[in-house]
Amino acid sequence: MNPKVVSNPPSLTLRAAPGPLRTRRRLVAVGAILAAGLIVMVPAFAGPVNVNAADARTLQKELVGIGPAKAQAIVAAREKNGPFKSLDEVARVKGVGKKLVDRNRGNLRLDGKTPAAASSGASGGAAPGGAGSH
Repeated sequence: MNPKVVSNPPSLTLRAAPGPLRTRRRLVAVGAILAAGLIVMVPAFAGPVNVNAADARTLQKELVGIGPAKAQAIVAAREKNGPFKSLDEVARVKGVGKKLVDRNRGNLRLDGKTPAAASSGASGGAAPGGAGSH
């Protein structure tokens, strides 16, 4: 004659709606997670870089796959040979290469305002012969 205790199955259990303080905490937590995600994503949206004016630190910071050695090599090549006339010249810098230039093409500038992708196509025919002789 023991009374049997019956509990409600979890799917039938009713819960009270969260109070305003609990809802507010959830919103703050979600906001913090979203903000952290945006901070982590910022490097993917690097700004345009003028390879004829940027210092090694800026090149390293703003371009994907460019570390201190490659950034310094770009600056040294520019100081030795003068301003780059095309991205083909940048790609010829030791350690840089065409793949790395292609990966950063959207962020590379030769004059500070014109996308380098457009500039390299216009002067690409004349640059390869003259770049090695500077």
